[in-house]
Amino acid sequence: MNSDDKMTRMMIDDYSFGSMIVNDVCYKSDLILFESKIIGSWRRKEGHLLVVSDMIDHLTEFDPGILVIGTGKFGLMKVSNDVKTWCASKGICLVIKKTGTAWQTYNELTEDIGRVMGAFHLTC
Repeated sequence: MNSDDKMTRMMIDDYSFGSMIVNDVCYKSDLILFESKIIGSWRRKEGHLLVVSDMIDHLTEFDPGILVIGTGKFGLMKVSNDVKTWCASKGICLVIKKTGTAWQTYNELTEDIGRVMGAFHLTC
């Protein structure tokens, strides 16, 4: 990856309960990041349960090699087995952590590897 690619990538500057700063812009709702794209106000059918239908359009569009999921400050958002199975069937490496550490993992993987998608629950 050359230095121009790194400049256009969405990098997370900071996270605290209910907010995430991405490339110097503060977001107050759950979001998805991939390379130079950001999807704000990301919602799930069942707020604290992530299922394939919540992600399929974005996963199909972005085709990441790695998906980092931030499950909230306290880890209350659960990732269903269908998400795990679907990602495995598509060869997508899945990383699931509380958002307080997931954002740092996203940044590290994005810088080192690329083709990383992040999906972050910002509150509980």
